Amino acid sequence: MPSLFQVCIWDHAFQEIEMIGQLDITGSPNVYFTTECTSRIVSIPDSAFLNALIDEGVDTNEDKRISYGEAYAVTTLDVGFHDGDFINSSIFDLSGIEAFKNLDTLDISCHPVQNLVLWNQTNLKYLAATGCKLEHIDVRFCTELRTLDLTYYSNRDPGGKGNLIEIDVSRNRYLSKLTCNNNQIKNLDVSNNTELEYLSCSANLLASLNISENALLNTLRCSNNRLNSLDVSTNSELEYLSCSGNNLTSIDVSNNTILSKLNCSDNQLTGLNLSNNTNLESLYCNTNGLRSLDVSDNRLLHYLGISHNPDLREVCVWTFPFPPLDVAIDTTGSPNVEFYDCSGTGIGINKKTIPDLQVFPNPTQNYLTIETNHSDHYLIEITTLNGQSILTGKMEGTSHQIDLSSFQKGIYFITISSIDFVATRKIIKLE
Repeated sequence: MPSLFQVCIWDHAFQEIEMIGQLDITGSPNVYFTTECTSRIVSIPDSAFLNALIDEGVDTNEDKRISYGEAYAVTTLDVGFHDGDFINSSIFDLSGIEAFKNLDTLDISCHPVQNLVLWNQTNLKYLAATGCKLEHIDVRFCTELRTLDLTYYSNRDPGGKGNLIEIDVSRNRYLSKLTCNNNQIKNLDVSNNTELEYLSCSANLLASLNISENALLNTLRCSNNRLNSLDVSTNSELEYLSCSGNNLTSIDVSNNTILSKLNCSDNQLTGLNLSNNTNLESLYCNTNGLRSLDVSDNRLLHYLGISHNPDLREVCVWTFPFPPLDVAIDTTGSPNVEFYDCSGTGIGINKKTIPDLQVFPNPTQNYLTIETNHSDHYLIEITTLNGQSILTGKMEGTSHQIDLSSFQKGIYFITISSIDFVATRKIIKLE
C-alpha cells in the first residue's frame, strides 16, 4: 500500500516489533506509526516549531499547517539557531517530528528542547542537537546514523553544563562521529560502534572510557573528565589525542605510531615515552610532574609545551641549539629545564656530559654569578617575561658575573648555552 502514510497505534512497542521483523509493511514505504491519529494534519503544539517548519518551506501548499505528505517529503530539516543562544522564538517541544520519517539530516541546535525521541527516523544519518537543554535522547531506531553531535554550549552561560547524563548508541553501529562535550555523562559505552572514527566527550563526569573496540578511531578528545587510566593500545589509527585535565599517572602511546598531536596536560604524569611517535607535530604536556623528557625521535615537532613542570630538568632533543626557528616552546613555570642534544646517541641524556650549573644569588639586588663544573664557550642572554632580549654576553671557562644593578625590579629569564647545552632559569631582581 504505497499511499499508506499513517498507522494509529496505542503503544510505541510496535517499533520494537518492526525492529525484529515481526511486522510486515512490505510495499508500504511511506508508513509511520503514531499514537496521535486525529487527522491528516500533523499535530505540532509548539508554535515556534511550526513557524520554523513554515520558514523552511515545509508548508508547500502555504496553508500554515503541515500535512503528513509534506512531512514525508522532507529529507533535510535545519531548524537550528546557530548563534549559540536561545531566542524568543526558541523551540521547547518537538512533538510532530515523528511525522518526518524520511529525514536523513536533522539540526535542532540551540533550542531549549529537553526531550528528543526519534522512533520513526530510521534513515537518519546526521543529527545535530548542540546547545540544547536535552535531558533525554532516544536514537535507538536511527540505525543508519553516522554523525551525532550533542555538545552543550551557550553564549549566555559560557561555563554552564548540559543536562545529559547518559546516551545509548548501542544500536547505531554505523556511527562514525560522536560529540557530547560539556554534559554530565558518567558512563559512555561505544563498544558496538566499531565504525567510530571521531569521539569527543570532553568535560563530562567519565571515570572510565573503553575504546578497545574502536580500531578505526582517528580523533579522541576526552579532556576534563575523571579518568584514572586510558588504554589506546588498540587504536593504531589515532592521529589526534587530547586527554588533558584528568587523573592520569601514565599514558602508553607506543602503538599510536601515526599520532601527530598529543595533549596530555594537567595530569599527574612523571614520565612519557615518545620514541615510537615519529610523526608527532604538537606536544602539550604542561602542568604535570615530569622529571625528564626525550623528544630526540620527534623531529617533526613544531610545538613543545612543557610549562609548569617544576621538577623537569633534562629534555633530550634532536638538534642544537634548541629550539630551532621552526619550533615554538613554552617553558613557563619550569625554571630548571635544560636541553641536551641526544641525536644519534640512541639512549638520550645519559650519554651526554651535563654541566652542573649554578646561578646565584637568586633573588639578587646587584650581581648575579654563573658557575658550572664544565669549561666551555657559553652564550648568555637575559630576556623579559615577554621574551624581549635586554642583555647578551659570553662566558669563557666555568664562571661569570653579571651586574644587574641597572635592571628594574622584576622577573627575568637567563639562558646559558653552548654547542651542545642550553639551560633557562628564572631570576628575580630586587630593588
